[in-house]
Amino acid sequence: MSSTRRAIPVTCTTHSGGTNFCNLLMTRETDGTIVFDPHVAHCCVLRLDERAATAVFDTLGEWLGWPGADVVHTP
Repeated sequence: MSSTRRAIPVTCTTHSGGTNFCNLLMTRETDGTIVFDPHVAHCCVLRLDERAATAVFDTLGEWLGWPGADVVHTP
Protein backbone atom coordinates (compact mmCIF):
# COMPACT_ATOMS: atom_id res chain seq x y z
CA MET A 1 0.00 0.00 0.00
CA SER A 2 1.34 3.44 -0.86
CA SER A 3 2.18 6.01 1.77
CA THR A 4 -0.78 8.16 0.69
CA ARG A 5 -3.45 5.44 1.05
CA ARG A 6 -4.52 3.32 4.00
CA ALA A 7 -7.35 0.83 4.39
CA ILE A 8 -8.52 0.46 7.98
CA PRO A 9 -10.95 -2.27 9.07
CA VAL A 10 -13.96 -0.68 10.79
CA THR A 11 -17.50 -1.64 11.75
CA CYS A 12 -20.47 -0.26 9.77
CA THR A 13 -23.64 -0.07 11.83
CA THR A 14 -25.76 0.94 8.83
CA HIS A 15 -25.09 -2.19 6.82
CA SER A 16 -25.06 -4.60 9.78
CA GLY A 17 -21.76 -6.19 8.92
CA GLY A 18 -19.71 -7.95 11.53
CA THR A 19 -16.96 -6.34 13.55
CA ASN A 20 -14.30 -4.87 11.25
CA PHE A 21 -16.32 -6.01 8.22
CA CYS A 22 -16.03 -2.67 6.42
CA ASN A 23 -12.88 -1.08 5.01
CA LEU A 24 -12.37 2.65 5.49
CA LEU A 25 -10.07 3.90 2.76
CA MET A 26 -8.12 6.99 3.79
CA THR A 27 -6.26 8.87 1.06
CA ARG A 28 -4.04 11.94 1.15
CA GLU A 29 -4.37 13.84 -2.11
CA THR A 30 -1.58 15.92 -3.66
CA ASP A 31 -3.16 19.17 -2.44
CA GLY A 32 -3.13 17.86 1.16
CA THR A 33 -6.85 17.07 1.32
CA ILE A 34 -7.64 13.96 3.36
CA VAL A 35 -10.38 11.75 1.92
CA PHE A 36 -12.35 9.12 3.90
CA ASP A 37 -14.13 6.59 1.68
CA PRO A 38 -16.17 4.09 3.73
CA HIS A 39 -16.69 0.78 1.94
CA VAL A 40 -14.21 1.90 -0.77
CA ALA A 41 -17.30 2.42 -2.94
CA HIS A 42 -17.26 6.21 -3.51
CA CYS A 43 -20.90 6.37 -2.36
CA CYS A 44 -20.32 8.59 0.69
CA VAL A 45 -16.95 10.29 0.55
CA LEU A 46 -15.77 12.71 3.24
CA ARG A 47 -13.18 15.32 2.22
CA LEU A 48 -11.23 17.07 4.97
CA ASP A 49 -9.17 20.17 4.41
CA GLU A 50 -6.22 20.82 6.72
CA ARG A 51 -8.34 22.53 9.37
CA ALA A 52 -10.88 19.69 9.51
CA ALA A 53 -8.18 16.99 9.48
CA THR A 54 -6.40 18.75 12.34
CA ALA A 55 -9.66 18.93 14.32
CA VAL A 56 -10.17 15.16 13.84
CA PHE A 57 -6.56 14.52 14.87
CA ASP A 58 -6.89 16.65 18.01
CA THR A 59 -10.22 15.07 18.96
CA LEU A 60 -8.93 11.52 18.56
CA GLY A 61 -5.86 12.41 20.59
CA GLU A 62 -8.01 13.78 23.39
CA TRP A 63 -10.36 10.77 23.39
CA LEU A 64 -7.49 8.27 23.27
CA GLY A 65 -5.55 10.05 26.00
CA TRP A 66 -2.44 10.81 23.94
CA PRO A 67 0.19 12.88 25.76
CA GLY A 68 -0.11 16.54 24.79
CA ALA A 69 -3.58 15.99 23.33
CA ASP A 70 -4.87 18.95 25.29
CA VAL A 71 -2.82 21.20 22.99
CA VAL A 72 -5.00 22.41 20.13
CA HIS A 73 -3.20 22.57 16.79
CA THR A 74 -4.13 25.42 14.48
CA PRO A 75 -3.20 25.00 10.83
